[in-house]
Amino acid sequence: MNKRELKKRINAITAIAQGQTLGGKFLIPGEGMTAVKIDQAPFRILDGWPVYHSENNTYDLPCLEFQRNKTYKWGEFYHPELMIGSPPIGGWNKLYIDTRIMGWYLLWVASKLNEDDIGPSDWFYDIVSWTPKQDGDSIAKAGYRLFWAASLAMDYVDKDSFYSTDYENEDIWTRAWDCSPSCFIVFASLRRTSYKDEDSFQRTLGDAPEVFRPHLISRRLL
Repeated sequence: MNKRELKKRINAITAIAQGQTLGGKFLIPGEGMTAVKIDQAPFRILDGWPVYHSENNTYDLPCLEFQRNKTYKWGEFYHPELMIGSPPIGGWNKLYIDTRIMGWYLLWVASKLNEDDIGPSDWFYDIVSWTPKQDGDSIAKAGYRLFWAASLAMDYVDKDSFYSTDYENEDIWTRAWDCSPSCFIVFASLRRTSYKDEDSFQRTLGDAPEVFRPHLISRRLL
């Protein structure tokens, strides 16, 4: 296999990894990545507003191609097990908010597997969640609820809960999940999280939107 063919193969693996781990999809041979289930209802109501997610909903808005200069970068994080396997392969994920469709915000995720583990590849882009615009909305505010939905799906959080059960006993996730401040706020509202000191916790709490503060307090490890 030559370098071009190998890179094409790794790009395909990246698409599968993102679809499964972040998009909540599964692979059907001959059909590609498909939602786990199809529902007309929103994936979640977050901060009082509906959010749709690729795990639960079919994207039925106008199709777009990703254009970095037409979007707004919102955050990024490293997922240590982006590609499920033995051993798993980690990868970077960059988050972009798209406002090109009137009345909607879209969350694009750009994913790239760790090249040290799998070899050179391109970034793979896909829309993971979307939400209608509301009065008083902003890119930053919509980004929080879009990534909140994506994180709830990624951590397999039950529909009647807001908390992950994967990090209950000790703070292990912060050792491997390098992330931007906005992503940290969302993750720390789902997962049990420890902080360097009280000042560090208070800074996170102060930077967080109001809707996340009770969750951050609840998930703090003392």
